[in-house]
Amino acid sequence: KHALAVTQTARQVLDRVKGRIECTVRADFPPGQGWAKLLGFRVETPAMEAFGPQGENHVGYVRLNRE
Repeated sequence: KHALAVTQTARQVLDRVKGRIECTVRADFPPGQGWAKLLGFRVETPAMEAFGPQGENHVGYVRLNRE
């Protein structure tokens, strides 16, 4: 119900940060990967094996904002 507002607010906050922003998303969570891309992140590290706290695989994303 509030997904659009949350996404818009997150994008506004991210737009204010200058430089490099990184995030990771579980490899087995496609909705999270889609949201990262929607927020302007791109895949930088496609396979971060056993990166999570329970040893789950992640995908590394980066967003580069011009300074």
